[in-house]
This record gives sequence, structure tokens and C-alpha cells, in this order.
Amino acid sequence: MTAVYSTPFGDLEYWTNTDDAAIVTESVITMASVRDAFTAVSTTLTGSYAVKTYKWANSTARGAQTGMTEGDHGYQEDTDTEYEYSGSAWVALVKFYRWANTAARTAQTNMSEGDMGDQLDTNITYRYNGSAWKATSSGLIPVVPTGVSGSGVTKSSGGLVIMTAAPGAISVEGCFSAEFTNYRIEFEATSSSSVSVTLRMRLGSTDATGATDYDIQTLQGQTSTAAAALTNSNTWTITPNAGTLHDFSIDLKRPFLASPTFGKSLAYSGQIAGLSAPGLRYGGILHRLSTSYDGFTFTPSAGNTTGTIRIYGWNDNT
Repeated sequence: MTAVYSTPFGDLEYWTNTDDAAIVTESVITMASVRDAFTAVSTTLTGSYAVKTYKWANSTARGAQTGMTEGDHGYQEDTDTEYEYSGSAWVALVKFYRWANTAARTAQTNMSEGDMGDQLDTNITYRYNGSAWKATSSGLIPVVPTGVSGSGVTKSSGGLVIMTAAPGAISVEGCFSAEFTNYRIEFEATSSSSVSVTLRMRLGSTDATGATDYDIQTLQGQTSTAAAALTNSNTWTITPNAGTLHDFSIDLKRPFLASPTFGKSLAYSGQIAGLSAPGLRYGGILHRLSTSYDGFTFTPSAGNTTGTIRIYGWNDNT
């Protein structure tokens, strides 16, 4: 037979005998109890525990706010900052930025200590320490120069300097700054003729050319011969011998500070044809002037140069 049972959800019509009716009645009562429990919780959450959101023109308006409870949120318009109320004070929430390049990152305003950001051209994440943006990872961080000069010399958006049959000097500008104290330069190239490669410091578009400002102490090996030498000149000769294949790494200390620049170099040069007579040179380098430099110039002695230069800053993550 059929029976009708009235519930908080409406009338239920069902086929039943006496035992079935008891089971259905118990089930419906249980459902009503669950419904009443959720209603009670919902009433509580939308009452005194509901999160409130505020908007203020400035810190004065934020400081004058009343009626807030722990977990409330607010937005301060003049600094573009979100806050959460801790129960005793408004705490700034971390903001996250995205920049196309270094220029966009350095132009950022309204940041607070702890804010984060990604620089897209180098794929590096930064954290604001209260006074400057610092890369979150330690070690070598790619640097994007502001410019390059020289025929056949270009740079990518990520900072790679590209030499394509460059017939002369290769200058890199705006790669040293206050962001890092120490740097590494990686040079890899081939030459159309057997050449040596020299290095000079550079400020803006001008190379430092003092006749006795560059010291280099070298230890050089080629075939079975090794020799040491100290040279004082108007440039550093980086390569061990005239070759057509070049690979060297240079660590420069404090080039952007108004103090002498020093460091070390490790260079390989050889001949492409049979890789004959490769040479290796280790050098300790010093530029005597207390001058701040923001770039450098490599000068092959002849021919056309094809290859790449990479610049990195040493990040201490502080």
C-alpha cells in the first residue's frame, strides 16, 4: 500500500508495510537533523565570525578603522597594499609582481619588505628586503646589459651577447651595477684567423686606457713548456697564445665600486684544425684606478669573431 509522510523537505509518498514505514520515518528524521545542524553553522558563520573587507585611502584611514576582528581584510589605495587583521594589528600581505626586464623591476614602487616578483627575461625570482630587490637564489645570476657596441655584436632579451663575424672590438655596457659586488664573464668564440684577445674596463662608452693601469700575473702552459710572467700595460692579455678557438672565464671583484678592480682569469686557446697546440693561461689581474666601471671591452687582435659572452652576478642572498 502507499502512505504519505510529511517532512521539512515536503511530503513523501512511498510503498510500505508497517516495518518499512518505521525505517523511512527514521531516515527522514535523520535527514532533518542534518539539515538543522548545517543551518545552525551557517547562521553562526554569517554572524559574528564573517570576514569583513575594508578599503582605505591611506594609512591614517586604516589606523582609524574600528569594528574589525581577526581575519578581516583591507586594501590601502595609496600604496596598493592588502592587509589582514591579526587580532591586534593590521599586517601587510605579500604582493607579487612580474617584470619584463631589469628596468621595469628597478622602476617598481609601493613595495614592502617581503614582497616578491619574477623577472621574465632572466626567469629569476626576487624578494624585497626593505631597501632593494634581491634574487632568492644564491650563486650566479644572469645579468642583462643595457647595451652593446661593435660591428656584428648584438644581445638577446635574456642578456646573451652574440658575436657574428665581429671584425673588431666587442664592448658590453651597463652590466655592472650596485645590485652585485662581484661578477663572472664567460667568453666562447672562434676566430677567422689566429688571434689573441685582450680585455679593458669600460665606463659608459669609454674604455679605460691608462698606459700602466693594468697588471696581470700569469702562469701559462703549452705543449711541455710552462712559464710565469708579470706584465704591466694598458690592457690585460687574456689568451695564452694566438689561436682560432677560445674559451675563457673571468672573475671580477668590485668593478662597480670606486676602488681598484681585481680578480682572476682562466683561458684556453687553440687551433680548430686538429686542435693543435692548445694553450692554457691562469692570470691574477688588477686595475689600479679607484674608478667605478659599468662595462668592459674585448679586443681580438685580428680577423672576425663569432661566439657568445655571458655575464653573471654573484648573489650572496642577503
